[in-house]
Amino acid sequence: MVGWKPLVDKRLTLVADVTDKYFKLEVEHPAQLVEHPAQLVEHKVLNLEIYGIGRRVWKGKEDQEEAKEELMEYLKTLEEELGNKLYFGGETIGLVDVALVPFTPWFYTYETCGNFSIEAGCPKLVAWANRCKQNHQSVANALPHPHQIYDYLVQLKKGLGLA
Repeated sequence: MVGWKPLVDKRLTLVADVTDKYFKLEVEHPAQLVEHPAQLVEHKVLNLEIYGIGRRVWKGKEDQEEAKEELMEYLKTLEEELGNKLYFGGETIGLVDVALVPFTPWFYTYETCGNFSIEAGCPKLVAWANRCKQNHQSVANALPHPHQIYDYLVQLKKGLGLA
């Protein structure tokens, strides 16, 4: 199993523990990760790779265009896994949805800082994120507003001398 454990957020640690308990997802090669959505989320999101790519987008340095392409590649892979289902597990919200939805409030920041549209490239994924929030009040209540994340990063960039 690809390493889960230095997770900062206790909720993600709980998801990782539940996944370890109920899904024994051993892989020999990283390409096998796309065979199961929980493995894909583990590899792409919970290992925080996608946040590193997102950081390169919002920092706006010379590799921003490359980072935007990488981010969209990750998101398109997730969208392909979602397909035409309402949720990653099918008709009801499940483990993969719960693990992935905390990433979605960052979309606005990435789009604004990178001057691109995630919805244009991944409309089904954006519709899924909206559905998770609209159909599940607990999800909506647990997530920060996208503008709060953006405002925080504007201040952070100023503090770091990046703005």
